[in-house]
Amino acid sequence: MLTIKLSKGPDAAEAAIRVALEQICQDQHAPQVLRDVNPAELKIGVHHQVYDLPVDSLLADQGLEAARLSSSRYLLAKGGKSLAAAEVTADGAGKKATFNLLNVGPFVEGFEKAVRAAEALPNGGDYSCQVLRIAPLYVLALWLKPLAGGDAILLPIHPAPAFLSADKYTQEDFLNALKPHAKTLITLA
Repeated sequence: MLTIKLSKGPDAAEAAIRVALEQICQDQHAPQVLRDVNPAELKIGVHHQVYDLPVDSLLADQGLEAARLSSSRYLLAKGGKSLAAAEVTADGAGKKATFNLLNVGPFVEGFEKAVRAAEALPNGGDYSCQVLRIAPLYVLALWLKPLAGGDAILLPIHPAPAFLSADKYTQEDFLNALKPHAKTLITLA
């Protein structure tokens, strides 16, 4: 069975998220799921890094190596149910963090489902867990990197575009599935 090893996030991330949640949960325009929530009751957990892959890098066949770390993402839960995900950026030492965004949409549940699907894969070994984002294509994927070396596994996080119809991909197959749509996007721009 595949084992997912989660990384530790930046030291200052939780404090930055707590400050932002205090403001967000008190705002009359807060997302519905957070309106009646005491921010102190939200558990900040399940850290994973988010990498962004530019479309031009995808089309230049630069592979996933061209993806750049853009943020640290945390699930926010209450009573064992994830309600949202918060993203922060941090300085290189992890001592200063800035709150970036809060996601309360279907990708929160989609991430959890992708993790459960990954844990059920027959692949052996330990894998690190990241999220790969190709924003112009509306794609998020669970990006599992084997800690002992070898091929990465990518699982689309739903809702995913229809062109990502498989449950899991090798790096090569994933990038090949994206390229025709990236080319179309560039042609339309």
